[in-house]
Amino acid sequence: MRRMALVGICLTGVVFGTAAAQERSLDETLAYVNRTLKQHAFTDASGQATVSKVELGKGTLVAWVTKTKAGNEISNVYEVALADVDITEIVPRDRGGYVSLSLGATGPVKVRLVCLMQSGLTHEWDLPEVREIAVELAEGTGVERDLSRALGELVAKARKDPRYTVA
Repeated sequence: MRRMALVGICLTGVVFGTAAAQERSLDETLAYVNRTLKQHAFTDASGQATVSKVELGKGTLVAWVTKTKAGNEISNVYEVALADVDITEIVPRDRGGYVSLSLGATGPVKVRLVCLMQSGLTHEWDLPEVREIAVELAEGTGVERDLSRALGELVAKARKDPRYTVA
């Protein structure tokens, strides 16, 4: 009888421990998203290495898509209000050679072009607003579904986190 009780207690601990381990904090989720995007960077048809990352700001989600060729980095930087992200509309799209993961923008998306030249010079331009914010990753990785879920989880948690909410 004692042995069965001990086994029951151990199993209960494992179940609750596993459930707690599966619940990631906002910072862990952000790290997971960026690590996954970096691991699934790709080289496009014109030979440019492409890597994406996301950042959180006060009330905003920012996505960087950076292409590097011959030591020059050219980044499209997209920024949308956290309130203007529909987490049910985070969907992957096959773009032929890579996957674009749309982040479900329902409002205007600010866009900047940032060029960091190999010489160290930086140039920045504001571009016209668009209606889509996306990150890019290699095709055929099989991580699209989990990454979509993690991005939705990230936005939902950021909306509740005082570091990222707007008063």
